[in-house]
Amino acid sequence: MSNMVDGLLLLARGDSHEEVISCTPVSIDGIIKEIAKKMEPIMDYKQLRVQLHVEGSELLMNGDENRLIQLFMILLDNAIKFTQADGQIDLECLRQGKSVLVTVKDNGVGISEHELPLVFNRFYKGDSSRSRGDHGAGLGLSIARWIVDQHQGTVHISSGVGCGTKVMIRFPVIS
Repeated sequence: MSNMVDGLLLLARGDSHEEVISCTPVSIDGIIKEIAKKMEPIMDYKQLRVQLHVEGSELLMNGDENRLIQLFMILLDNAIKFTQADGQIDLECLRQGKSVLVTVKDNGVGISEHELPLVFNRFYKGDSSRSRGDHGAGLGLSIARWIVDQHQGTVHISSGVGCGTKVMIRFPVIS
C-alpha cells in the first residue's frame, strides 16, 4: 500500500511540476551493471538467465541517478515477473551517435497488440491471464515513462503474446 501511495504522490507531484529531477553526470552503463548484479539472487531464485551486454564504458548522461535506478528496477522487475522459469532476460546498453540505447528484453508471456498502447496508463494491469497473482498497483510503467520524459529520453515497447517483451529507452549522452 505504501508503494502505491508513494507512486501516486510522485506522479501527482510530477504532473504539477513540483517533483524536480536533479541532473548530474551519471554513468548509465555503471547503473545497468549495478542493477544486473543486485538482481542476480532473484534471477537465480526464479531460475532465469540474464545476458548483460554493455558496449563501451563511461557512457555519461545528465540524470538523476536514483530515478534512473528506479526506472531500470521497474523494467527488470516486470521482465522477471512475466518470464517463466528457465527463461532469459537480456540487458543491453550501447552508445549510438549522440545517445545511449538501453534495452530490456525478455522471452516471457508477452503483451497483446491491443494492450500495448495502454501499458503506460496509470493503474493499467493488463489481461488478468498475465497477472500471475501479482498484486501491483499498475503504476510502474507510468512512473517509468515519467522518469524517461524527465531525462529528455524516449521509450518504445514491442511485444507479442508468447513472444516476450522488448523495452528500448534512448537518452542523450554527454559528448
